[in-house]
Amino acid sequence: MSGHKYDVIVVGGGPGGLSAAVHLADKGLKVKVFEKKKLLGKPVRCGEYFPVKEEMARLLPRVKCIDIIDSPENAIDSKCKSIRLVSPRGHEFEFPFEAYILDRHVFETHLGDVARSNGADIDVGVQAHYYPDDEGGWVGPTRETADYGEIIVAADGYPSETAERAGLPEREYAGPYAVATNIEYFRSGSGAGCCRIVYGSEVLAGRLWLDNSEGTW
Repeated sequence: MSGHKYDVIVVGGGPGGLSAAVHLADKGLKVKVFEKKKLLGKPVRCGEYFPVKEEMARLLPRVKCIDIIDSPENAIDSKCKSIRLVSPRGHEFEFPFEAYILDRHVFETHLGDVARSNGADIDVGVQAHYYPDDEGGWVGPTRETADYGEIIVAADGYPSETAERAGLPEREYAGPYAVATNIEYFRSGSGAGCCRIVYGSEVLAGRLWLDNSEGTW
């Protein structure tokens, strides 16, 4: 194997992987991120709905570093002031809860820029694989070209090939009821400023999220 050596290699350049890279590199660790997509944040799978920092502080009162849960203003598509739950029988319950809808491409590009400014290396458009050994592991498109990391972060989402290769029970705890299939539609004319969550089998076998991304439903 002919690659470089790192303190930490992160497999997956989504919000979790990039956030890990930002803070690990800021602590002085040598960090490398592999992301299979050619553009950070595109195509979007899920995760655009993001509570504002004040709501997160209320939900997680013991977290001391709540300032890390934030987003730059230019990454915000739109804002929500409330959540409306629609029961299987059609009853609606609305309560205040402030959040914003992120432009994932802008948001993750921002995280990537911060990670790089902190000293992290990021390779995009690379389908990387984890090759474990007794003291860490190798990560790269092939075993021969892989980089070495003392710590490997599996941030490649479900199903995580990295976690499975590390021997973790990836598929056992994330069954069909723990994983959502996402289909994106654009509708206009209702619900501005509110996120609706519709429960019931008439819509989908589970629940349907409707947010006002880009001012539409």
